Amino acid sequence: MGDHHNSQFGIGLGLFNEKLNGTVEYYWDTAKDLLITRSIVAPGYTSTVQNTAQTSNKGVEITLNGSLVRRRNFQLDANFNIGFNHNSVDKIANGQSSLSFNSGWAGTDSKGQDDYRIIKGQPVGIVYGWVTDGYYKTTDFDYNASTQTYTPKSGVPTCGLYGGSLGNAYPGIMKLKDLNKDGVVDSNDRQVIGKTNPKFTGGFGFDGILFRDFDFSMMFSFVYGNKVYNANKIASSQDYRTTYTNLLSFMSLNNRYTYFDQSTGQRVYDPTLLAQMNEGTGTTKAKQYWSPWTFGNAVVMPTSWAIEDGSFLRMQTLTVGYTLPATLTRRFGCSRLRFYCTANNLFCLTGYSGYDPEVSTAVRNGSYSVLTPGVDYSSYPKSLSITLGANITF
Repeated sequence: MGDHHNSQFGIGLGLFNEKLNGTVEYYWDTAKDLLITRSIVAPGYTSTVQNTAQTSNKGVEITLNGSLVRRRNFQLDANFNIGFNHNSVDKIANGQSSLSFNSGWAGTDSKGQDDYRIIKGQPVGIVYGWVTDGYYKTTDFDYNASTQTYTPKSGVPTCGLYGGSLGNAYPGIMKLKDLNKDGVVDSNDRQVIGKTNPKFTGGFGFDGILFRDFDFSMMFSFVYGNKVYNANKIASSQDYRTTYTNLLSFMSLNNRYTYFDQSTGQRVYDPTLLAQMNEGTGTTKAKQYWSPWTFGNAVVMPTSWAIEDGSFLRMQTLTVGYTLPATLTRRFGCSRLRFYCTANNLFCLTGYSGYDPEVSTAVRNGSYSVLTPGVDYSSYPKSLSITLGANITF
């Protein structure tokens, strides 16, 4: 529960005999006394729920409509809208400036991993995790041929995550940045790696295109500046259960670090040979990704590598219609007969590597939280649909 306070005002405009009209609206909405769970120290209790949190949203929305062309055999109408929203956590609880949350997309595999933060003065939907730095190479280690072991050189950070379940650092495992420069990559080396709120959203369209007996309409939507937490990419780039786990195509043998000589099938330990196979020495092209078999027992780590730009431009609908001439419709006993075809979600232009950038789910257990938005895990992408129909007026 909470108390909402809303302020808004707008300006309308009309130009060229109302051929161009629109509105500009400003709003400021504040939600006070929101319920929040906070940690406490008390006999028998570790947390309590209080009405102490406060958030605010303020922004500008612009809408334009225009009758661009009006001729005998041709007509064109257009519309455009864009919205800029700034979200902020104004207050959490007395004495607290941040709270941790677990999106839960990986179920029990997450081992209690808190991958989201609520930070005072920042928007909701901040992803918290490690910064990727490629993978460990043979040049990062000293090699002991008698024991076939690798020891990190001075200045190369070791990996202390999850009690070492990620494995001691050695060639071919994911490398994370040691942000606090203490020589060990652990939970203290996390930072904000993504903000899931977009900078602006909107849409535009042409909803009144008439050319002789044909009519057309099309609608587009766009989102810019948000990040998507691509959990599918994390889950499908690790092979920690079986050698037959499905991997995404970018984890092909040509792209991932390997420890096996493909001509002999033998495990390679020698650093010179490993470098020749993986690290771009000589004429060999360097592998782009770490080995998928180096993550121990179901290690799930939110890293900057999995945080992607979710900006997109989507064609929502396209409709093409044809109205039969009146001389023909009379033969069918009606005054107007129109046939049409409508396509929904015809295409989506985006740099996002997943199936669909328009996601906000954490769905292994069917849950979703407004505090952990922007997670893409097993979410179903929008599908293309085509509808054929007819409009008959008697």
